[in-house]
Amino acid sequence: MTVRKVVREDLEALERLLKGVENFTEDEVAIALDLVTQSVYSPQNGYETLVAVDKGCVLGFICFGHTPLTEHTFDLYWIAVGKEHRNKGVGKALHQAFLNCIQERKARLVRVETTAKPSYTMTLKFYEKLGYKRVAVIDDFYRDGDSLYTLILRLS
Repeated sequence: MTVRKVVREDLEALERLLKGVENFTEDEVAIALDLVTQSVYSPQNGYETLVAVDKGCVLGFICFGHTPLTEHTFDLYWIAVGKEHRNKGVGKALHQAFLNCIQERKARLVRVETTAKPSYTMTLKFYEKLGYKRVAVIDDFYRDGDSLYTLILRLS
């Protein structure tokens, strides 16, 4: 497995991957695909994407960017691994490549926002295993009964 920057030729595979993630709504797929596409065609917008590939197959991706108006903070926008490639270290490899990339830029803090929907329990556990701490909850943020969790990872 190799982790590298996304290229135009990855976009079709990433769209299939996103549509196959059972937690993602149609709107979430569209937004994630838009950010990934911007990272290919309009990198000046601040979005960056890394993909994990093996034998020409896209296994997963991580999309992130420097948080505007901050010196050393980055937002992790999306991380997803194809269903058939989960629990094989792909997510951890993507996250480590992301950390390597931002630490070269003197990053000190990573912020993640995610939903509190029960279908995201494994996502939350993934972040917690990586050392993220939940620092805020906004009840009924997305809709009634669907809160927003903000998690951070301090790097220094």
